[in-house]
Amino acid sequence: LLAGILLFALGMRVARLNAPGERYFDEVYHAYTAEQWVKGNTDAWLWNTKAPDAGCAYEWTHPPLAKLMMAGSMRVFGIHPWAWRLPAAVLGTICVLLIYLIAMAFFKQEGLALLAAALASLDSLPLMMSRIGMNDVYCVTFILAAVLAALHNRYLLSALSIGAALACKWTALYALPLLAIIHILRVEPRRRWRLERLALLFVAYAAIVPTMYLGSYVPFFRAGHDVKQFAEGRTDPDTALGWEKYLYSMDAYTLYVSHRLISDLLNEERSRMGNMMASFGMDDRFRSGVPNTDKLPPG
Repeated sequence: LLAGILLFALGMRVARLNAPGERYFDEVYHAYTAEQWVKGNTDAWLWNTKAPDAGCAYEWTHPPLAKLMMAGSMRVFGIHPWAWRLPAAVLGTICVLLIYLIAMAFFKQEGLALLAAALASLDSLPLMMSRIGMNDVYCVTFILAAVLAALHNRYLLSALSIGAALACKWTALYALPLLAIIHILRVEPRRRWRLERLALLFVAYAAIVPTMYLGSYVPFFRAGHDVKQFAEGRTDPDTALGWEKYLYSMDAYTLYVSHRLISDLLNEERSRMGNMMASFGMDDRFRSGVPNTDKLPPG
């Protein structure tokens, strides 16, 4: 049954994976940058250079591991949409398997684990993110692998996995408190605070995680760039958007989208009510989305 669920999940992710036949949404950043690396364009590593193609930009605001995996797929299969989306499709399927294994570790019941995997295979958001050349599903897969390793007290494997997640996207930092809780609660109290265990945990996370993160930038330096360029892109607020300007712009964008979405929903509801009232021969003052105060009674 598990094999059937995984085959279904994989089929849903790879079917017509080449559609659309051009970059869409944030593929104009992530997949485009990976493509430029494959073509040998070393400027694509930098934040103060301009992409040669209209509507595209170099993606430097996230760590490079996910883009490196897309680039590896394009080196093997060629530069086309199917190639830059394939790693996400495979990792999205692995996510379903990891959810099954995590559920088994928690509940020790095959039925519940299969249900969790089946629901994961049907969830539309992971499905969508598994069919696009972006870094989200890469990060999630490595986080799930870190959680599973932590549940089985595999400290080194957990550290390697969360390091890989951080090398895809900084949001993996939010998983560190969860991993800490798991490492505490999954061990019997008499072994929980032993010095040798704490030392192993410290070495695993303090050494391996930063090494994994910084190791993902080895191609950056092999492309001819130096430590000064690496540091400037993360400290100078005037390079490209700058981190401060970038984060502020994301906050402003989120606020704008939220207000716009709520406004659109309210206007749709007003229009629907206006149409309904008009169908009963009643006043349709709310149809336009703005109450008609001229027709309101005085007072």
